[in-house]
Amino acid sequence: MSNARFYQVALPVPLPQLFDYLPPAGGPRPAIGSRVLVPFGRRRLVGVVVGVTDQSDVPPERLLPVLQALDGGRAVLDEGLLNLLQWCWNYYKHPPGEVVMGALPPALRKASACLPEPPQHYRLTEAGRQRLQQAAGRAPVQQEMLTLLSNGPCPADGLASIGSRWRKTLAILVEKGLAAAEPAPADEPRPVPGPALTGDQDEVVSAVTADLGRYRCHLLDGVTGSGKTEVYLNAVLTTL
Repeated sequence: MSNARFYQVALPVPLPQLFDYLPPAGGPRPAIGSRVLVPFGRRRLVGVVVGVTDQSDVPPERLLPVLQALDGGRAVLDEGLLNLLQWCWNYYKHPPGEVVMGALPPALRKASACLPEPPQHYRLTEAGRQRLQQAAGRAPVQQEMLTLLSNGPCPADGLASIGSRWRKTLAILVEKGLAAAEPAPADEPRPVPGPALTGDQDEVVSAVTADLGRYRCHLLDGVTGSGKTEVYLNAVLTTL
């Protein structure tokens, strides 16, 4: 097992380390950033894979395998967020497992939970386009939905305008191969401008952003509602 790959797992325990595990005996292999179920003493804990290594400080014969790759092995934390979390546990000298697990929604800290399915939308197939060129006949509601889909992919609830039978109609179109479901593209963030800064806020933002690229501490003092958050958001925007 000299070339074995070991999974470095962050677990919700107050210990300043990651824990090495062998690959699961079966099922999907977990990706970096994915949730796993592992044995830990007499317990079974949910953890997050934060790395894969070819070496371990623990002899391979003493290591236990991952019991299960949850969510089909899909990552729940991406590389950028994992890098940030690693910086946090190093900088604040905090147990890595508590930092990483704190980044998960509470539901995903349990093995029984699972990632929601990605949102889907529906598109017209080639067969659906051909059907649309024909007379509606005895299926006017189906024809109406096909017409809606001819304008481009649409989420399911966007088809509700045809009436109360839209769910049944959509199921029929999919069954006939006239429409097909596919993952919807991720929504692009659309920033909107914030309120104009006051003179004091603008002065603070200028002072903070002037120090980008070097380490320096700033203390911003103000009561609730005085406008500190808007200062933070403008500093973040400048940084990005």
